[in-house]
Amino acid sequence: MKNLLLFIALLVTIPMMAEEPPNNIRITTGLEHNQTFRKVGQALINNGFSIKYSDMDLGMINTEEKQYGIWGVASRLIITVDGNTVTMRAEAYNGDSQLTGDERLFRIAEKKGARKCAQMRAWTDMEAIAKDIGGEIERLRKNY
Repeated sequence: MKNLLLFIALLVTIPMMAEEPPNNIRITTGLEHNQTFRKVGQALINNGFSIKYSDMDLGMINTEEKQYGIWGVASRLIITVDGNTVTMRAEAYNGDSQLTGDERLFRIAEKKGARKCAQMRAWTDMEAIAKDIGGEIERLRKNY
């Protein structure tokens, strides 16, 4: 009986100890701020994103929504450039409002989910952009 209780306790605590998936990518380049900023912009365009807002002095870039297919699945990126460090996160939308009629709700994308869901599509895009930018790539978790 004692072993059974210990086994059940382990089953309950193991999932809580699991690491949460990353939701940000940080790239460290060997370039100056202006060069890094331009390289990010070019990588975004090369990967099918349109730039909604950018400010080199503030080191910010926001993209327009990128649509994936006909179901309204979309993502948008929020990027900061601080010197030679780029931090990138995505907000993903799974097309829920087409079924519910509610306002579109974007959620912070994490490296999880089915291959074609908005989160994984956004994460795959971020990985491709990070590779285009080049440098040391780190995947991390930030709580917002």
